[in-house]
Amino acid sequence: MGAGAITLAGISVNNAIVLMDYFNRARLSGKSVDESLLNACSIRLRPILMTALTTIFALVPIAVGAGSGSSVFQPFAITVIGGLITATFATLIVVPILTTLIRAQQK
Repeated sequence: MGAGAITLAGISVNNAIVLMDYFNRARLSGKSVDESLLNACSIRLRPILMTALTTIFALVPIAVGAGSGSSVFQPFAITVIGGLITATFATLIVVPILTTLIRAQQK
Protein backbone atom coordinates (compact mmCIF):
# COMPACT_ATOMS: atom_id res chain seq x y z
CA MET A 1 0.00 0.00 0.00
CA GLY A 2 2.92 2.39 0.56
CA ALA A 3 4.02 2.40 -3.07
CA GLY A 4 0.40 2.82 -4.18
CA ALA A 5 -0.05 5.84 -1.92
CA ILE A 6 3.14 7.43 -3.24
CA THR A 7 2.09 6.81 -6.85
CA LEU A 8 -1.37 8.16 -6.14
CA ALA A 9 0.01 11.29 -4.50
CA GLY A 10 2.23 11.97 -7.50
CA ILE A 11 -0.58 11.65 -10.03
CA SER A 12 -3.02 13.67 -7.91
CA VAL A 13 -0.60 16.51 -7.30
CA ASN A 14 0.29 16.58 -10.99
CA ASN A 15 -3.39 16.92 -11.92
CA ALA A 16 -3.89 19.74 -9.43
CA ILE A 17 -0.78 21.51 -10.72
CA VAL A 18 -2.07 21.28 -14.30
CA LEU A 19 -5.37 22.84 -13.22
CA MET A 20 -3.92 25.58 -11.04
CA ASP A 21 -1.22 26.50 -13.56
CA TYR A 22 -3.88 27.21 -16.17
CA PHE A 23 -5.87 29.17 -13.57
CA ASN A 24 -2.85 31.30 -12.65
CA ARG A 25 -2.06 32.01 -16.30
CA ALA A 26 -5.64 33.15 -16.88
CA ARG A 27 -5.46 35.38 -13.80
CA LEU A 28 -2.24 36.98 -15.06
CA SER A 29 -3.93 37.75 -18.37
CA GLY A 30 -6.51 39.85 -16.51
CA LYS A 31 -9.47 37.51 -16.15
CA SER A 32 -11.54 37.37 -12.97
CA VAL A 33 -11.21 34.55 -10.44
CA ASP A 34 -14.52 32.99 -11.44
CA GLU A 35 -13.84 33.23 -15.15
CA SER A 36 -10.33 31.83 -14.69
CA LEU A 37 -11.60 28.87 -12.68
CA LEU A 38 -14.34 28.07 -15.17
CA ASN A 39 -11.90 28.23 -18.07
CA ALA A 40 -9.29 26.15 -16.25
CA CYS A 41 -11.78 23.45 -15.25
CA SER A 42 -13.39 23.21 -18.67
CA ILE A 43 -10.14 23.25 -20.65
CA ARG A 44 -8.15 20.98 -18.33
CA LEU A 45 -10.98 18.52 -17.70
CA ARG A 46 -10.00 16.27 -20.59
CA PRO A 47 -6.27 15.95 -19.74
CA ILE A 48 -7.06 15.30 -16.08
CA LEU A 49 -9.68 12.67 -16.88
CA MET A 50 -7.45 11.02 -19.48
CA THR A 51 -4.57 10.75 -17.03
CA ALA A 52 -6.79 9.23 -14.35
CA LEU A 53 -8.76 6.91 -16.63
CA THR A 54 -5.74 5.49 -18.47
CA THR A 55 -4.11 4.65 -15.15
CA ILE A 56 -7.33 3.14 -13.77
CA PHE A 57 -7.98 1.04 -16.89
CA ALA A 58 -4.39 -0.17 -16.94
CA LEU A 59 -4.64 -1.35 -13.32
CA VAL A 60 -8.07 -3.03 -13.52
CA PRO A 61 -6.71 -6.43 -14.72
CA ILE A 62 -4.24 -6.49 -11.85
CA ALA A 63 -6.88 -5.40 -9.31
CA VAL A 64 -9.26 -8.21 -10.31
CA GLY A 65 -6.50 -10.78 -10.40
CA ALA A 66 -6.34 -11.40 -14.15
CA GLY A 67 -2.77 -10.28 -14.82
CA SER A 68 0.46 -12.14 -14.19
CA GLY A 69 1.85 -11.34 -10.77
CA SER A 70 -1.45 -9.85 -9.74
CA SER A 71 -1.37 -11.34 -6.26
CA VAL A 72 1.73 -9.29 -5.48
CA PHE A 73 0.52 -6.06 -7.07
CA GLN A 74 -3.19 -6.33 -6.28
CA PRO A 75 -3.08 -4.09 -3.15
CA PHE A 76 -1.12 -1.51 -5.13
CA ALA A 77 -3.67 -1.51 -7.95
CA ILE A 78 -6.65 -1.29 -5.62
CA THR A 79 -5.09 1.59 -3.70
CA VAL A 80 -4.31 3.56 -6.83
CA ILE A 81 -7.70 2.94 -8.48
CA GLY A 82 -9.71 3.93 -5.41
CA GLY A 83 -7.52 6.89 -4.69
CA LEU A 84 -7.57 8.16 -8.26
CA ILE A 85 -11.34 8.17 -8.36
CA THR A 86 -11.42 10.22 -5.17
CA ALA A 87 -8.49 12.45 -6.13
CA THR A 88 -9.91 13.24 -9.56
CA PHE A 89 -13.16 14.31 -7.94
CA ALA A 90 -11.21 16.41 -5.45
CA THR A 91 -9.12 18.01 -8.18
CA LEU A 92 -12.12 18.98 -10.28
CA ILE A 93 -14.55 19.94 -7.50
CA VAL A 94 -12.82 20.62 -4.18
CA VAL A 95 -9.74 22.51 -5.46
CA PRO A 96 -11.78 25.12 -7.39
CA ILE A 97 -14.14 25.58 -4.44
CA LEU A 98 -11.25 26.08 -2.01
CA THR A 99 -9.56 28.45 -4.46
CA THR A 100 -12.73 30.53 -4.70
CA LEU A 101 -13.11 30.65 -0.92
CA ILE A 102 -9.47 31.60 -0.34
CA ARG A 103 -9.54 34.30 -3.05
CA ALA A 104 -12.81 35.69 -1.62
CA GLN A 105 -11.23 36.05 1.83
CA GLN A 106 -8.24 37.89 0.38
CA LYS A 107 -10.44 40.68 -1.01
